[in-house]
Amino acid sequence: MAKHKVVSTFRDLQDKAKTFPLGRVYEAGDEFPATKRKVPEERIIEIKQKGFIVEVINESKEDIEIVKEVEQSKE
Repeated sequence: MAKHKVVSTFRDLQDKAKTFPLGRVYEAGDEFPATKRKVPEERIIEIKQKGFIVEVINESKEDIEIVKEVEQSKE
């Protein structure tokens, strides 16, 4: 599974636990998902399309390069 970073704060209503019963809050800069849980590809696509996460293309200690996927309109 590709790595993803959060670029806009959001609450994941599908990631609930005793410590966050209303859903986990992700802040900009967090890794998604926060745990090693499996997230369906459809869910990843949905969150990307809403602009909350981006895929990490190249990651190093000094530099993190991320690319936003832009949804192209289908004609």
